[in-house]
Amino acid sequence: MEKKLFDEITNIDCVIDFGTANTVGAYQNPVFKVPMCVPMSDGGYKLSTALYIESDTHYAVGSVAKDQSILEPDKVETDIKRKLGSSEKTTLNGIGFSKEQMAALVMKEAVRSIEHELGKNVKNVLLTVPAAFTPHERKAIICAAEIIGLNVVELLDEPIAAAIGYIETKNQEGTMVLIDIGAGTSDFFALDYHNQKLTPLLKDGISDLGGNDYTDALKEGIKKQIGWKSSEDFRSKQEEQILSGKAEEMKQRLSKLEKDQIVLTTGGQTKLVKVTIKEFESWTRPQQDILLNKLEEFKKNLTEVGVKNIDKVVMTGGGGSMPQIKKLAEEVFGVEPIEHDCNYAVSKGAVIYSQNPEKYSIIGKAYGVRVLTMKGEPKINNIIKACDICPVVQNKSYETICDDQERVTLKIYESHAVEQYIKEAEGIFLGNVVLLLPPGLKKGASIEVEFKLDKSGLLSVMAKEKESGCSVAVSFEPEGVMDFRPVKEQRAEIEKFLENTEG
Repeated sequence: MEKKLFDEITNIDCVIDFGTANTVGAYQNPVFKVPMCVPMSDGGYKLSTALYIESDTHYAVGSVAKDQSILEPDKVETDIKRKLGSSEKTTLNGIGFSKEQMAALVMKEAVRSIEHELGKNVKNVLLTVPAAFTPHERKAIICAAEIIGLNVVELLDEPIAAAIGYIETKNQEGTMVLIDIGAGTSDFFALDYHNQKLTPLLKDGISDLGGNDYTDALKEGIKKQIGWKSSEDFRSKQEEQILSGKAEEMKQRLSKLEKDQIVLTTGGQTKLVKVTIKEFESWTRPQQDILLNKLEEFKKNLTEVGVKNIDKVVMTGGGGSMPQIKKLAEEVFGVEPIEHDCNYAVSKGAVIYSQNPEKYSIIGKAYGVRVLTMKGEPKINNIIKACDICPVVQNKSYETICDDQERVTLKIYESHAVEQYIKEAEGIFLGNVVLLLPPGLKKGASIEVEFKLDKSGLLSVMAKEKESGCSVAVSFEPEGVMDFRPVKEQRAEIEKFLENTEG
């Protein structure tokens, strides 16, 4: 089974990096044997991850959609990736879409560009996802791809992809931490690379903090500085739209300059705005505090798995070049960070991975069962730990606690722990696995529990009472969080929508 999976991966048509702000497609050049990104319809190699429903008969994806997000917010969605995994529908211009359907329409536009570049139909794809993506978010992005007829061969965590891109192109050895600051997420990956062998150590991330949050903080700082005037009229919305674009450009320039300036119009008055890097840093202090806490926690977890010295810190992602983030990384790890291909490291690294998948695997998350200690204190017993190699199957035996026990309820938790036992409060509850027991069972009957995690990070749990053979198996989407409608049903809705529209 494992060999078959690897054979399928090496036959993928392309990689799709579905990002918060931009979507990128990449493939292995058959002549030069190097990863290459695909020119997108936006121009350049990035497609804005935005959907605009102009009318019942027309929609747009990409920068055209993004440019309407403030002028016509009820017709545009620009936060698709962050909302994956939510069961609530989004209404755009009176038409309801699931989050997977919106993602599917963006992917469809990306695939159109990829097929034009490759000169063939695209079917088998590898998708990249944030390290902090939960099982239901991973399931959601697979669902989005399947809606437009794609076959997702595997999901690959973004920081792992970026790290592979770095080590394979630079060929530098050592113990490294890669920090990938995307538009909406921040991911961390620690690895050891010696003698052409990559040993994954740990991964973690923040699913709701990225470069866009720094841009928003810059916008708010500018508004306070110049006394921004807001209203609901068209002119004010247009001024807000221009500010958004110029704030993003200023953020990028402040990665290289000590100060920058832009001209804005607010309330009909033109103003010159000057911002220094120190002002930008002060405006983003709340974001920095969140990032600092998570990086320190990551370093602590590394210490607990025996990693004491870091040789290199590699920065990537669109926000990886921001000076305040690089300073923070150096403060935590004591090593001056190196920038690596900030915009395309993930997509290119994923292509490299697809050519030799056996070489790289790590989980980065722990999965366990709630248990009670001898003192009656609730703990999480991690059956799969964050430092285990993926795919993995782990088993654990428990016992019934009384005669004639009718059922065993396993409470399943997720965390980033590397320890065997952690406090219950440190885990995220995923759901219950309930095993019904036969009558007449004595206290101390053995219950075998199996945790299985596949290469896409999807978890399944099986519990079995040995004497009777009674068993139960559950594949996790988390309980009470996501209710996926069948792909076939969602695909039919999108096909009907596309029949009546032009895009």
